[in-house]
Formats: sequence, structure tokens, C-alpha cells
Amino acid sequence: MGTSAPVVVAARTERGRLCSVAVERGGLGGHVLRYDGSERAAAALSPDVVTLLPIALSLTGRTAVSARCPSGGACTLLVIGEAGRARLYFHAAPMFCAVLDRAAVDRLCAALDALADG
Repeated sequence: MGTSAPVVVAARTERGRLCSVAVERGGLGGHVLRYDGSERAAAALSPDVVTLLPIALSLTGRTAVSARCPSGGACTLLVIGEAGRARLYFHAAPMFCAVLDRAAVDRLCAALDALADG
């Protein structure tokens, strides 16, 4: 992926509207997982989040991943894995949900794996 090029994954909200999830460089050389829909949310990608999120995206059921907002506050990423897709809730709020099909999940996991390897 390279550390400077963002990876943007197209998704839909629970109401079917287009949204996106991106892995991109954040401030101070870190990386951020960003949701962009009718609202915006972000989570800082610490090494723990980079390791745990691909695992959560591959499981069926609910998995909570504790993260931080780029501003430093706490947030929770909630993943609900289903057959053929995953729902990724930022800050565990329904309004910040990206419904990812399997191809989008695979692309997001590849971007996270590239961060773990880099």
C-alpha cells in the first residue's frame, strides 16, 4: 500500500447510502481509519488496532476493538461479521456504520496488513 497513499473502500450505510472507509496517514506519522458518510468519524490505528481489526473483520459475530480518536479521546470500533459481509461501527454508533461486502473487507484487511508489515 505504501505509507502515503490512502486506501479508500466503498461501502454503504445501513440505510443503503454510499459511504467510504479509508486507511490514511494521520498527524505525527501515524495512520487513521476514517469513515465518511453523512457524518465523519475516525479512529487512530495503533499497532493493537492494526492487528485486531483484520481478525475481527474475518469473524462471524460481534467483536469490539478499543481504539482512540485522533484527538486522543477513547472510541470503540464494533464489527459485526455476517455471511459475506461485515458491519463496521465507528464509536459503536449506528449513524457511523459502514456495511462492507466481502471484497471491501478483503481490501481493508490488506491495507491494515500492509501497515502491520511496514
